[in-house]
Amino acid sequence: MTILRRAITIRTKPRQHAYSGYNEACALDELAQLLLSLDLQEALAQLNEQQRRILLLLFIDDLKPAEAARRLHCTVRNITKHRLKALDRLRELL
Repeated sequence: MTILRRAITIRTKPRQHAYSGYNEACALDELAQLLLSLDLQEALAQLNEQQRRILLLLFIDDLKPAEAARRLHCTVRNITKHRLKALDRLRELL
């Protein structure tokens, strides 16, 4: 799952090793991404259904708030309110 990946991505500068092209930093980065993904999935499961649906529409489907509001038959203000509350909750959990 890639929600908030831009905001929480762990980036490390890869170190090149002389032996067999092994890149330890890349392996650690992949492990960190996997752990972050699992934590994020658990955190998303703790959101209410509407907040989770709004985050998925905005971040996974990459919709604008106006389009998400049309799909969910609500106002843009409602979308924004739920997005902000959901992101605050995710920050608390992560």
